[in-house]
Amino acid sequence: MEREIMFHDDLSLIIKQSYDDANLQVQQIHELVEMGIDLLIVSPYQIDPVQPVIDAVFKKSIPVLVDRRETISRTFCFCF
Repeated sequence: MEREIMFHDDLSLIIKQSYDDANLQVQQIHELVEMGIDLLIVSPYQIDPVQPVIDAVFKKSIPVLVDRRETISRTFCFCF
C-alpha cells in the first residue's frame, strides 16, 4: 500500500501499529475517525473487543475493510 500511494498525490495513508494490543487498536481507530478518515482498513488482533468500534465506524458511513479475520457483526462482513 505504501508503494502504491506514492502514485496518488491526492491520497494519504496512515498506518498504525497496535502491537497485538486490542485496547490500543480500539483507541487508534477512534483517533483515526476523529482525524476524518475516508476509509478504514483494519486487521483486528482480536475481533471481540474491536468489533463494536468497527461497527460504529461503519455506521458513520465510513467504508471498512476487515483483513484476514471473520467478523461477528450482523451489520456487515467484508473480509479479504
